[in-house]
Amino acid sequence: MLSAGQDKVLQIIRQAQANANLHGVKWQGSFREVDGRVQGALHPADAFPQEIVWESLPKGIHIDTVRSSLYQKNGVYRVQFDHQGNTSGQLGRLTLMGKEQNRLRTCVMTSTILGTVRVDREVKAKDKGCSPTKMPK
Repeated sequence: MLSAGQDKVLQIIRQAQANANLHGVKWQGSFREVDGRVQGALHPADAFPQEIVWESLPKGIHIDTVRSSLYQKNGVYRVQFDHQGNTSGQLGRLTLMGKEQNRLRTCVMTSTILGTVRVDREVKAKDKGCSPTKMPK
């Protein structure tokens, strides 16, 4: 379920990038958690909130708010791409974690202004692939 969630996040982000390049306007991938369920949406950056169609990701995952660093406002994380498919705005990561006791994590990162998107997974509890360089105290 965690891998499927990561795959869906990656799909939404890459499709937002492709749409921005194709249509010549800003597109974004948006993510939020509502009633214990992570949701994602793909839409033009200037879409009105009521126009956005949210799709639920697989059950059993949560957004790790401590380790996610994408731009966030009112509980919605977003990544935007400009008309050339370059990242527009804040770079960062969306980190997902399972409900299981070990809380392994998976993340999708926008890591350059050119729009490079990459993924990482924590296979063991001691792995730090989705951890920020400095954890808040």
